[in-house]
Amino acid sequence: MNFSGTVKLVSVTLLVGLLSSLFTACGTTFVHRDTGVIPRAFFGMTVLDSEHVNPPLNYGTTRTWDSFPMLDWADINSSAGVYHFERLDAYIQLNQARGADVVYTFGRTPQWASSQPDTPGPYGSGECAPPADLRNWDHYVTAIVSHAGSRITYGNCGMNHRIPSTTAAICRRFLRWRSMLTASSNPLTRRRR
Repeated sequence: MNFSGTVKLVSVTLLVGLLSSLFTACGTTFVHRDTGVIPRAFFGMTVLDSEHVNPPLNYGTTRTWDSFPMLDWADINSSAGVYHFERLDAYIQLNQARGADVVYTFGRTPQWASSQPDTPGPYGSGECAPPADLRNWDHYVTAIVSHAGSRITYGNCGMNHRIPSTTAAICRRFLRWRSMLTASSNPLTRRRR
């Protein structure tokens, strides 16, 4: 090795030594202790057939969107004021037994409440259209929260329609609903430890 190569090697070695001493001198904030296991709280899963499939994975959250049996607005709220919570209760119970937090996705407009009840969609007629009357949306959200309470850990708005003004109105209502619940200390809006 020539003189120039030796100087470069010594320079790099000194630089690495200097940087590592700076980072370790700052305390343990820069030190990552890899245990080889990702905490289950960082791993969520959507199980499409939750009645018949029991994944052998240790996951911390699961969401209702596209889960089977279907658990969305169109399935739970068959007509104005009529709610069927049996499937949702079974889903929550199953996931509580697994130790998984439940993320409930509020979405899929029932045909009876749809602003476009006869428009075909991938889930069913009218289900991808916004509600004709946003009060029906309010009743649905209130019914889910009143029924499930703290058994649902998180909620998210799945009402993403191709009509921006309606989507914005629904999301504003969802945020207003969430802030009202926060003010009343509802468990659905509590902060995670």
